Amino acid sequence: GQWLASLESSGRFFQPNVVKVKFTFFHDIILSIQRMHKAGFVHCDIKPENIVIDKTNLDNFIIDFQFVRQRGHRAKGRDGSKRYMSPQYIKTRICDVDTDMWAAGVILYSMMFDEPPFQIRTSQSDAQHAEGAFGGVFNERTMAFTKAALQRF
Repeated sequence: GQWLASLESSGRFFQPNVVKVKFTFFHDIILSIQRMHKAGFVHCDIKPENIVIDKTNLDNFIIDFQFVRQRGHRAKGRDGSKRYMSPQYIKTRICDVDTDMWAAGVILYSMMFDEPPFQIRTSQSDAQHAEGAFGGVFNERTMAFTKAALQRF
């Protein structure tokens, strides 16, 4: 398999003619996450480095189950990667379906626009991250993309 992060850094996922492939690939990621949720578990660390791609048929697999827990259980600490953490998880330390879906949304935005939806400064406190996560994200470009994505599925 090949890491999603490697595909992103190669630039292959950012060519205008592969938007349909991006949506299909993302749809498959969502289906994988949903299967885990239906089984009663949340991953709590969805990020490109934890998605492996089979180059022969482009199937994707979620890996690294270090932080997986049953839905609704409070974490002892803030497990996972800050760039993909939802503001809700940072505030409550409860990893749930919304936590994984937030992270998937960050991945989708990054896949489509070749940049993260917001910047995380290493000195930024968790509270600042949680409060500022939406700043600048919902611009015209994002809204147009979101509408197109919703029409696709």
